[in-house]
Amino acid sequence: MRRKDFESYDGILTVRDDNESAYNLAVYGEFERLKGQVSGTVTSASGKPLTRIEVELIPNSEDGIRQSIFSDENGYYKSDDLVKGTYTVKVLHDGYQQFIGEVLIQPKNVVTLDISLEKVKAEKKDNNNFESAILIMSI
Repeated sequence: MRRKDFESYDGILTVRDDNESAYNLAVYGEFERLKGQVSGTVTSASGKPLTRIEVELIPNSEDGIRQSIFSDENGYYKSDDLVKGTYTVKVLHDGYQQFIGEVLIQPKNVVTLDISLEKVKAEKKDNNNFESAILIMSI
């Protein structure tokens, strides 16, 4: 059979031969196997799971798509729709130091990246500096 015409529809590839006979091929599963996955947990430095934390996956090439996923009530997150390549992983959350790292995604592989966030220490207010600033400005 020679392929004369191709159509793509919702993961179904329709092939038509010279006699206009149509053959439908399911190709969705084949494409899915070419994707990789990253998953893990987001916890505090003490090991407590952190919920509703945004994990950003930013592709370092034009092939991937930027994704934002959130940790669940157990701190677990997962993205299983990543094309091959290197991704920058960013986690920013109020009260915690930011996390920035990289993961290499390969087809059909699962990367586990557990993220531990340190609390930001509260800064002491120094009233003397505030008063000094006022004195300097009034001169």
